[in-house]
Amino acid sequence: MHEITNRLKLILFTLTVFIISHNLSAQPKDTENTKSQIQWMQIGYTSNVLGYGVNKALNKVFWAGRVHIKQGLSLNYQRNIFYYKKFFAMDWGVNASVWQTSGKNPDASFPETNFFTFSVFPVFRINFIHTQYWETYLFYTVGGPSFISKTTLDGYDVGKHFIFMDNMGLATFFGNKKQYNIEMRIGHYSNADLFPPNYGIKVPLTMHLGYRF
Repeated sequence: MHEITNRLKLILFTLTVFIISHNLSAQPKDTENTKSQIQWMQIGYTSNVLGYGVNKALNKVFWAGRVHIKQGLSLNYQRNIFYYKKFFAMDWGVNASVWQTSGKNPDASFPETNFFTFSVFPVFRINFIHTQYWETYLFYTVGGPSFISKTTLDGYDVGKHFIFMDNMGLATFFGNKKQYNIEMRIGHYSNADLFPPNYGIKVPLTMHLGYRF
């Protein structure tokens, strides 16, 4: 299973490089399939108040983790680099987050742990509602290289300070100029077995609010 995960990340990384290269080398005749590059900022809050049911429901298509996040705050910058016929888009982004674990461990003596992460990541978006004032999409972030400030959380060794960030969720732009953004996501951090052990970090529902400019 871990080998499949690593291969998937490699395939998606290759696809990312291909799309970026295609976009940078596009001729004027291709501009009808693309639109102006947009960028937006988001602030997000994570909480396990509603539990980890969404993570569990999606565990066939998304990763879990032994370390459970209790709450967190995130600041996100995202920029569009490819937009195809109002259907598919790809972005790159930067994320800085502070987290608190749930202390969930068979040994009750482990306290909650605070740590922070910094990530650079690609985003793949599938737009399925597109009107004058709305653009709703599913998105998937995979294999975003990240720095994590601590390598032992709730008694679990998550490897080295280098780790990967993954997210998936549902979001929409809305407003007269589609300048507002709201997003719901779940997340995951792991080292993809580069530095065993690889217990992983499970991030519950996170809400992001953003503004496009």
